[in-house]
Amino acid sequence: MYAVSEEYKQAIESPTRTVALTGEITLSNGASISFDDLNILAGSVTLSEQAVAGTDIEIGNVYMSEFKITFINSTFSQKHNFDKAVIRPLFSILINEEEDRWESVPLGVFHVVDPERMFATTALTCYDNMLILNEPREDKAVTGTVYEVLKYIEEDSGIELSNSESEIETFVNAQDTIMVPSAFDDIVSYRDLIGFLAQLLACFALIDRDGRLKLIRMQKEQVVRTIDTDRRLKTTISDYITGVSRLEMRMEDTVLVSEDDSFLGNRLELPFNPLFAQGDGDYRRQRLDNMLEEISQVRYMPCNVRFVGDPALQPGDWLSYTNGVADSPVESMLTHSLWKYRGDHQLQAVGKNPAIKESTDSNVSLPPSQIIQLTDYYYNYENLGDVTFNSNTSDLEIITILFSSSVDNYAFFHATINVEITEEEEAEEEGLLEFFYSINNVPEAVPLPKQTVRIGHHIIHLYLPIQVMENRSYLFRAHLKSNIRGVIPARHIQATINGQGLYAQSVEWNGIITASDFHAGFKLERKPMLLGSHATQVKTEIVDPIDIDLKPEWVPLEFNREGLLLGRHFDDLEARDVHYLFSEYQLNLSRQGLSLGTHITNLEGDQSNEI
Repeated sequence: MYAVSEEYKQAIESPTRTVALTGEITLSNGASISFDDLNILAGSVTLSEQAVAGTDIEIGNVYMSEFKITFINSTFSQKHNFDKAVIRPLFSILINEEEDRWESVPLGVFHVVDPERMFATTALTCYDNMLILNEPREDKAVTGTVYEVLKYIEEDSGIELSNSESEIETFVNAQDTIMVPSAFDDIVSYRDLIGFLAQLLACFALIDRDGRLKLIRMQKEQVVRTIDTDRRLKTTISDYITGVSRLEMRMEDTVLVSEDDSFLGNRLELPFNPLFAQGDGDYRRQRLDNMLEEISQVRYMPCNVRFVGDPALQPGDWLSYTNGVADSPVESMLTHSLWKYRGDHQLQAVGKNPAIKESTDSNVSLPPSQIIQLTDYYYNYENLGDVTFNSNTSDLEIITILFSSSVDNYAFFHATINVEITEEEEAEEEGLLEFFYSINNVPEAVPLPKQTVRIGHHIIHLYLPIQVMENRSYLFRAHLKSNIRGVIPARHIQATINGQGLYAQSVEWNGIITASDFHAGFKLERKPMLLGSHATQVKTEIVDPIDIDLKPEWVPLEFNREGLLLGRHFDDLEARDVHYLFSEYQLNLSRQGLSLGTHITNLEGDQSNEI
């Protein structure tokens, strides 16, 4: 619901109210004209909005709102060409008659797509800013969180995002890293991409009244308005509760299913989502389970209501209907809204009866010709923020791509990096940028790409063939080492890994456990031992394990010591720590002093190790 004051709510529910419709039209030539009730043909203004396309609860919809209005030609001083014009209508209501105070609700920002001029009138059919998002998107790969991808859409399309980052993070699956391929038949426009993101978040998207893109959760947070029987003109309420208890999504060679058998609900079959190509089967099912957990909370009694109208109501609002046909309060989510200026307002909450089951196809396997390995896939990376480095940078991670392979094959890494060197002081020698790679946290033993640079802009190209194995996941990273100061601006790293049978993987957990072994060091103390020219030495050595093998055992300490010899000999003590990776141990070394006259040698040591 558009944010309004309490005075507005009281005025809109009053049996008698004074309203007005005004607005501004920006023509394609840049000229601006205003209009009011005197220019409008009575009964011609309608606003149609909806959250779902069909007759049941759905997710991932990006419906385009429609505004219609007919002007009286004679009321304008001259003839206007409304083709491709932008119209901003404004509904106003008198909230205080004595003070002549009005409150306004914007109806949206609309683009004229179908002007029809007749002798006396001109009828305009307009669509909101979703029309701009329906244009073909730039053929560019994008990698980032859901919010980062939405901000990328905002930047490229010019349509502002209404949701804040903290608000987006409350949606399911919002913490996932999204990898949008540069070219995909199902993601032609920004609207397509928003639809797949909304499906992943188990919500729907629309353009709000200020012309901004907004993603809306469907579960009930609060009832925004109660409509009593004396305000309703017609009411139809179903006797069943609708909801979704089963989600199905057809993937490349199977059908993903998530089901909640705790209540009787409908089956919602989702179209293939290319963003679901990321990850293995378990990860995809977890995403689907998260979506079902969200959408299964949306349950209500379907209804169809006509009442005196309130243009502040929007799809996704929860409304309560009381008295009359509603013996007890009925709460439903608004899925369709058709508002008429100075007319009635039709509200719908659609949903099918879950007791009437649809037939399902139990054969979930597809023909072998559709196996994923026959397709050449591209998974890409683009830095969404600036990457800075300086003369002390030794291991800066600049590219991360997580992917898996369904076949034994080769994958190919390509990257183009635009670097700006900003070193202020003139260096005696040229700066040096070194790049190295790691796969699953293991450095790649390949010749390291190096580039000498000076102050200014440089383009660096990287390439690496990667041998991949069937049904394995790979975490690829590219690192930078530098002896000079510089920056890689946002979106100036364009990288891709392509090959047959590849698919993207989640960054939450990839089957790889990374462990590090930290030695706090030995504390060694001894008292000098002198007997003539006789000296003593203590030597300690830590031998790192070569074979990283997770075994719940470790080799005991080995002590080798040569005897004490008089004369110009040395007393050597060697402590060698040879161990495998384990969770925690304590090492304490103590030895009684060696006595030879007044000669004493002491050794104390302890070690604490944590992983």
